[in-house]
Amino acid sequence: MIAALLTTLPLLVSSDLGRWIETYDSRGGAYAVAAGPDGSVATLDGDVGRIHILSNGDTFDLSPILHQPRGLALRHDGVMLVADTGHHRVMFFDIDGSLLGGCGGRGDEDYHLRFPMDVDASENHMVVADAGNHRVQIYTPNGKFIRSIGGAPGDPLRRPEGIAIDEEERIWVADTHNHRVVCFTVDGTELMSLGSWGTFPGQFMEPSGIDVRKSRVIVTDRLNHRVQIFDSGS
Repeated sequence: MIAALLTTLPLLVSSDLGRWIETYDSRGGAYAVAAGPDGSVATLDGDVGRIHILSNGDTFDLSPILHQPRGLALRHDGVMLVADTGHHRVMFFDIDGSLLGGCGGRGDEDYHLRFPMDVDASENHMVVADAGNHRVQIYTPNGKFIRSIGGAPGDPLRRPEGIAIDEEERIWVADTHNHRVVCFTVDGTELMSLGSWGTFPGQFMEPSGIDVRKSRVIVTDRLNHRVQIFDSGS
């Protein structure tokens, strides 16, 4: 899932690099865009708690449930996962917008979250960028806690805002305030780190969103006002 604070700019959906999606002021702008395995595409307007399904035109007003949501993912079975940032949790909705459940709750203990900014899921895991706790949280797809990843020893994460899990179950993290991208296995082993602070190609200034599809890592490089694309090495 690619997440970014964008309004009227075109957004790239990385599961189909030939498809561009426009968001408009009439919809309030998009905080997140998610593409499902079946080709469905959804946007999240975090200011008003509204999800818009572009493939069928449905719009769900979830403002009575959500508070300042910032992350969105479409699970393989069509379930919508929302990082409900202001409520410090992840919520699950079906394709009709009905609430199915959730996980998290404010705290720094195992299972809990503080200002989660992004979420993604494979068939085996759900991963959350737990920005306020400077870590990644790993759950089952239905929200049962598995483990936390805070970074390599002596090299902790700093307010990660973006997260993605690829077909090989590798977890890619936009480590926002370390100005880099880090890749982990699901058991917490660091595989690689990309980038450093700067403006040159391959460098970042607050990377805020990330997706990985078809051997490509796509990163929204917020303060450099650009998107960068890398080879995932798979």
